[in-house]
Amino acid sequence: MLKHENFRDWNLLLGKAFCASDPKEAFETAVEAIRALTDCESCYFIFFRKDQTPVIAHPQSLPLDGQLYTDGPYLIDPFYLAWTDKGKTGTFLLRDIAPGHLPSSKRYRDYLSSMYGPVDELATTIALPDQAAAHISLSRRIEVGRYSKKDLALLEAAAPLLGSLMAQLWEKLQVSVDPGQQQMSRHLEFYASFGRDVLTEREYDVAHLLLKGYNAAEIGPILSISTGTARNHMKQIYGKFEVSSQAELAGLFIEQLMAEIDGVGV
Repeated sequence: MLKHENFRDWNLLLGKAFCASDPKEAFETAVEAIRALTDCESCYFIFFRKDQTPVIAHPQSLPLDGQLYTDGPYLIDPFYLAWTDKGKTGTFLLRDIAPGHLPSSKRYRDYLSSMYGPVDELATTIALPDQAAAHISLSRRIEVGRYSKKDLALLEAAAPLLGSLMAQLWEKLQVSVDPGQQQMSRHLEFYASFGRDVLTEREYDVAHLLLKGYNAAEIGPILSISTGTARNHMKQIYGKFEVSSQAELAGLFIEQLMAEIDGVGV
């Protein structure tokens, strides 16, 4: 149960965030308000957009092993894909929405969690007008403790007010952000080319559904093949890429994407 003083702090701080004239102050105060509800070591506010790269609103850089989230890793972020490909909004624990065992894979940990060590993540995605969504991500090191269903329930209860605040801030920010269409086109071009030189046409289709987080049982109906056939294709794909799992395939994609970005610049 939420303690009285924590609930008081949440209300006071969120009210202050709504009244802040400076977006940076509003975001910083909102972080304090969220921490009155549940512990987090990092809190990020991101705006998802259809056909454009995401916008990191606070903090304004989200470094991942020397790169930015918007440099391409967003393409296989389970939360981003849940919204873009499946239309999901709501509050989720990473382990409930990530494909397979992605959060515990070595490649995922080494790349996406390199700054803090293995982390657990809790996030809420809230629909906004004009094909946008507000995404609020909370993370903390696993050694500190995983997020619980209670933490999820608290963030879920807070989401409507946080969504109103994010909509207010997005109205101020969206006029000044980079459309990001050219950058996203380059990312999607690389994504489309991934595996073309080593996979058969059907393996290519399966591999890209794997990157998006689908499992064999889901891939079968999408491609009008049996689950067993999907698994056979997965085995061939993993062998050709010299990986052993869906999570490692995603990690390899990130590594190659980052090498491409480093090589040509974005």
